[in-house]
Amino acid sequence: MSGAGVVGRDRELAAVAAFLDAVRSGPCGLVLEGVAGIGKTTVWSAGVALAAGRSYTVLPARPAESEATLSFAALGDLLDGVLDRALPELPPPQRRALEVALLRADPGGSPPEQRAVAVAFLGVIRHVAAAGPVVVAVDDLQWLDAPSARVVEFALRRLGQERAGLLASVRDEGDGRAVSAAGTGLPAGRLSRVRVGPLALGAFESAVRAAAGSGLSRLTIRRLFDASGGNPVYGLELAAALQRAGAEPAPEEPLPVPAGLEGVLGARLAGLPAGARDVLLVASCLRSPTTAMLEQASGPGAVASLQAAASHGVVEFDGAGVRFAHPLLASAIYSGAPPGRRREVHRRLGEIAPTLEERARHLALSSAGPDEYAAAALDQAAQAAATRGAPDVAAELAELASALTPQDRLPAAWRRRAGAGGYLFRAGDTARARRLLEALVAEMPAGRDRAEALLVLATILHSDEGAPVAIAMLEQALAEASASRALQARIHIEISHFSDNDHPYGARHAEAGLALAQHLGDPGLASEALVAKMFKDFYLGHGLAVELGEKAVELEREARPARVEERAAMGLGVCLKQADRFAEARRWFGQALRAAREEGDESSLPHLLAHLADLECWAGNWPAAERYAAGSWDVAQQVEHRAGRSIPLYVRALVDAHLGRVDAARAAAEEGVSVATTAQDPQMLMVVSGVLGFAELTAGDLARAGASLSRAADLADRNGLAEPSAWRFHANHIEAVIGLGDLDRAERLLGQLDGWGAATGRAWTLATAARCRALLLAARGDTGGAVRAVEQAIRHHQRLAMPFELARTLLVAGQVQRRAKHKRAAKEHLQRAQGIFESLPSPPWAGRARSELSRLGLRPPAPLTLTATEERVAALAASGHTNRQVAQALFLSPRTVEDNLARIYRKLGITSRAELGAAMPRTGPPRPTP
Repeated sequence: MSGAGVVGRDRELAAVAAFLDAVRSGPCGLVLEGVAGIGKTTVWSAGVALAAGRSYTVLPARPAESEATLSFAALGDLLDGVLDRALPELPPPQRRALEVALLRADPGGSPPEQRAVAVAFLGVIRHVAAAGPVVVAVDDLQWLDAPSARVVEFALRRLGQERAGLLASVRDEGDGRAVSAAGTGLPAGRLSRVRVGPLALGAFESAVRAAAGSGLSRLTIRRLFDASGGNPVYGLELAAALQRAGAEPAPEEPLPVPAGLEGVLGARLAGLPAGARDVLLVASCLRSPTTAMLEQASGPGAVASLQAAASHGVVEFDGAGVRFAHPLLASAIYSGAPPGRRREVHRRLGEIAPTLEERARHLALSSAGPDEYAAAALDQAAQAAATRGAPDVAAELAELASALTPQDRLPAAWRRRAGAGGYLFRAGDTARARRLLEALVAEMPAGRDRAEALLVLATILHSDEGAPVAIAMLEQALAEASASRALQARIHIEISHFSDNDHPYGARHAEAGLALAQHLGDPGLASEALVAKMFKDFYLGHGLAVELGEKAVELEREARPARVEERAAMGLGVCLKQADRFAEARRWFGQALRAAREEGDESSLPHLLAHLADLECWAGNWPAAERYAAGSWDVAQQVEHRAGRSIPLYVRALVDAHLGRVDAARAAAEEGVSVATTAQDPQMLMVVSGVLGFAELTAGDLARAGASLSRAADLADRNGLAEPSAWRFHANHIEAVIGLGDLDRAERLLGQLDGWGAATGRAWTLATAARCRALLLAARGDTGGAVRAVEQAIRHHQRLAMPFELARTLLVAGQVQRRAKHKRAAKEHLQRAQGIFESLPSPPWAGRARSELSRLGLRPPAPLTLTATEERVAALAASGHTNRQVAQALFLSPRTVEDNLARIYRKLGITSRAELGAAMPRTGPPRPTP
C-alpha cells in the first residue's frame, strides 16, 4: 500500500485501501474521526492520492470554518473539475438549477428548488461514475455549509449500484462525540468509521525528526510526546517552539513553551511581524483568499507579509490562492485579534468580498449593534440565497437582518422576520416557521405586512391542524390585505385550494382571485386562479372546461410554480382522469412526472403517483396501478409527507380491493380514515370512506359497506360535490343500500345520480346509474324494466375504457336475464363477466360470476379445447409476438394466424389480445410440437 510520507498510520491507511476496494462494488463511505490536529487531514490526503493513483475521479472539498455559512460554497469546490463536461449531460431543469446555485447563471423566473440542485448533483455523480469509480472527498465535514450538506446527503442516499463513495474527515471533541456534521446519507452497513488516534511513540519521534531534524534528544522528544498526548500537530508545534527558543531544556526544567495547542499556535503567530498578522487576519475572514483580494484589503505590502508567513509554515500558496497550512492556524489568528480589529476587517471586506452573501455576512460581523446598512444588505442576500435554491440559508440571513434592524424601523424588521418564516417553510422546517410566525403576528399591528405573515402561517396550519383553522386565518388575512390587490388575489386563491369541504365557497374565492389576477395582469396568479376555477366548476357539476387548464399552462411559461404538484399540468391530469378521459390524463401526468423527476421535486411525487395509480386501476391496468401505488407510498415515507398520507393509503386500498385482497384493503383504508380524521380533512375522509365501503362490498359485508359509503356520501353532500365520477363511490353506495333492502332510499339516491349524469353526460355516471336502476327494478320485481336498464348501461360502456366496471355491469345483466328466464343471454353475459374478472384478475368478483353461472341450471358444455396449432399460436401471441412474427415462427401465412386467433378468442371467451395472457393458464401448457 502507498502512503508516501505518512508515518504511523498503517491501520488507518489499510481502512482507506479497503474503502477504495469497496467503491468498485457500489456506494460506500469512510469517515475519519478525531480531535483537532490529530492527523485526520494527513490520512484523508493520502486517501485522495491513493484514489487518484487508481485512476478514480476525485471530487474534493476542504471547507473552512469561515465558509460554513455560505450557500453552496463546498458544492462549487466538489464540482470544480467535472462540471463543464457533466453539465451538458443533465436535463435542462437540473442544469439550470446547478448553474444558478453556483452563480454561473442569473436566476430569472422561478427560483430553483434545493431538491433540483440535489438531483443535478446526483446526476453529475452518476454521469462520472459511468466512466469509473468516483470518490466524494470532504476534509472537515463539520464545516460543510448546510445547502451543500443537504445536496451531498440527498445524492448519497439515492445511489443504487453506482461505483461512488464518500471519504470524509470530521472533528470530534475528544470524548468520541463528533462535532455536528451532515449525515452522509449512506446506510449503516455501507459506512465505516475509523477513529484517528494519537501516534505511537516511535512514529511520533519519526515525525518530529523529519520536521525538526536530529537536534532534539530522545528524552526531549519523549517529553514532547507526553505533553502533546501523541497529537502530531501539537507535538510538531512544541518542537518548533523549542527550536525558536534556541536551547533544549534540562531534564529537570519545564518545557519553555505555552500550555495547550492554542497557546503554542498563538506563540508561534506572535513571532510574525505585525503587518503579516494583519494580512493573515484578513485571510482568516475570507472563504477563499487570493493574493489580489488581500492586496485590495491590506495594501501593496500584503504579498511580502504572506511570504514571511509562508517561511514560518503558516500559509501555503496555490497559484494565486492562499491557504493556511492547518485550519487551526486560521482559528488562532482570528480568535487572537481584538474584537474591534475584527470588526474593522469585516467592515472592509463588506465592501470588496466577491459575492453579495459574503459582503452581507461581513457587514453583519462588523456591526456592534443595530445597523440598517448591514440589515438591508442581509435582506438582499436572503432574497438572493432563496433564488439560488438555498431557503435555509435565506432564513438565517433574514433573521440576522431583522435582528440588526434599528428600533425606529419596526415595519422593516417585521417584514424581514416574516420573510424568514416563509424561507423556513420552503426549507421544510415547518415547526420553527410556525413558532416564528405565531410570535410575529401576535406583536404586529393589523395591515398588509401582517396579512403576508398570516398567509404563510395559514399554509403551515393547513398541514398541522386542518382546513378550518387555516381558512379562518386566511379570512383574517383577507380583511387586512385591502392595501394590496396582488396579496388579496393570492389569499383568495389559497382559500379556494383549502376549501374542499365547501366547493361553492371555494368557487367564489376562485372567481374573485381570477378577477383580481386578470386586472393586475399577473400571469402567475392568473394561472393559479384558472386551475382553481377549473377544479371548482368541475366538482360543482358544471362540466370540465379544459380550455381553462390549457390557458393556465400557457401562462405558466411566464411564471411557473416551483412545485410540480401546483402546476396546471397536474390539475389538468386530475380533472381529465376524473372525467373518464384517461388517454389525455396520462399525457399530462406523464409530463408532470418527467418534470418532478428532472427537477428533484420529491414532495410532489406521492400525490402524482397516487393519481396515476387511481387512473390505471380504473383503466384496468392493474400491474401498473400496483406499481404506482407502491411508489406513492414509498416516496411519501421518504419525504415525511404527513398531510398527504391519506392519498397513498387510498390508492393502496383501491388496488388491493379490486385485486380481492380485502384484508389489506380494509387495513389501508381504515388507517386512511384515522389519518384524515386526525388531520380534520373532510375531503380525504370522504375519499377513504368510499374505498373502505368498496372493500366491504367486495367482501360481501353489506352492513359495513353501507355505513362507510353513507359516510362518504354525506360528506360529499356537505361539501357540495356534484360530480360523482371524481371519486366514483356513489354507485357502490346505491348498490349497498339496495342490497340492504332500503329501496326507497336507493330511489332517492339514484335520482340524484341520474340527474348528475344527465347534466354532465359523463359515461361512467350514466353507465353506473343505469346499472343501479337495473338492480333497483329487479329488487322491485320489474324484470323487464331491469333488462332494459342494464342493456342501456352496456351501451354507455361502449364510450368507457373501464373493464372492471363493464364486468360488473355484465354480471348484473346476467343476473337480471336469469330472472327474466333468458338463460342463453344470461350465460353469455356471465361468461363474459367472468372472463374479464379473471383476466384482470379479481378473484372475489370472478367467483360471483361463476356462482351466478352455476344457478342457470344448464348442462355444462364440453370443454372447448385448443388444437395443437392454436395452442402454439396462442402461446406466441400471448408472449408479445406480432401476427407476422407468429406466422414466420410457425411457417404459416398471416391470414391463417388471424383465423386461428379468432377461433382462440371464441373458445376462451375473450375479446382481445390483451386478455390472452391471463386466459392461457386455464388451457394448460402448450402441446409439444410433433
